[in-house]
Amino acid sequence: MIEQLREEFESACVKLKFKFLEIDGEQDHVHLLIAYPPQLSISIMVNNLKAVSSRMLRMKNTHLRTKTISINHIGSK
Repeated sequence: MIEQLREEFESACVKLKFKFLEIDGEQDHVHLLIAYPPQLSISIMVNNLKAVSSRMLRMKNTHLRTKTISINHIGSK
């Protein structure tokens, strides 16, 4: 899984123009070492990387997808 995330993070880093240096982690978390320009907000960088990893994990692990709940309303057909 770490190698799959590495590919996704490297691609995201190229798009956002910062440098991906290292990745490590365990089953439930990852550690990243990234060099980024000071004009880039760290919150924007983190949010983009979280979105990339979440999207990839949900695509490759269908059991992680959220289920849609249908609610019947009174008077609806």
